[in-house]
Amino acid sequence: MNGNEIECSFTNIGESTVTQSDVYMDIYVNDERISFGTVSTPIAPGSSSWLRTSPADLPFQFTVTCIIDARDNLVESNENNNQASATLTYSRGCPYATTPDFVSAQEEMGLGCARSSAHSLTATWQPFTQGVMIWREDTNKIYVLINWGASTAIIPPGQWRAYDNEWIDGMPEYACVEAEKQAELGTPVHFGFGYLWCNESYMQVDIGEPLGDESGDDRWFQQFDNGWIMHIGEWDDSIVVVSDDGYWALFPR
Repeated sequence: MNGNEIECSFTNIGESTVTQSDVYMDIYVNDERISFGTVSTPIAPGSSSWLRTSPADLPFQFTVTCIIDARDNLVESNENNNQASATLTYSRGCPYATTPDFVSAQEEMGLGCARSSAHSLTATWQPFTQGVMIWREDTNKIYVLINWGASTAIIPPGQWRAYDNEWIDGMPEYACVEAEKQAELGTPVHFGFGYLWCNESYMQVDIGEPLGDESGDDRWFQQFDNGWIMHIGEWDDSIVVVSDDGYWALFPR
């Protein structure tokens, strides 16, 4: 999809050339047929072709279904592979489409247009009694997200703040006695999170005690005009939304 232009493509995966000239393709948006037409023939084995349409009005998110040989004019060895569907978003002038999992959160939080394609991003996170810390590899910043209703000295409840990651290789793994004590209990605060937790004024008051160990790997991420969204599987398969207006929220995936 490019703008409001929908393209349905197909490939002849059989062993014979399609010679008939009246091979139809239908294109549906949700349950409404919006376009149909014949495709160019002959179609040699392994060859591909397409049909395009540009509807005047599309919903923000919709399902497009493409059906080749829609009038059943061809005799085929397999009649069950002529249809494909996909859920798409109409960006209405935005440079990138929003990945379907993020659409509801994007609209509710007012994030504006996507400014990148959804992609994998290395991130680390750790839950605390009054929030969570997230480190993003691309920015090398630590994002401190405070729970709604938490008692905090610096960051208001339901809001977040970003800090530079000041821990570098060669520094002690644990930055303070409190972190070492936590490590003994099986819930350490170390490396970049521990350095921030130990050295930033009121951080231990703001975010509280660790609820679990630090963990991380590649996560699905997308940047928007007014914030970003990341999939965090460890939070009940949730999506975390961080808005540029200082607020954050969790959404079900």
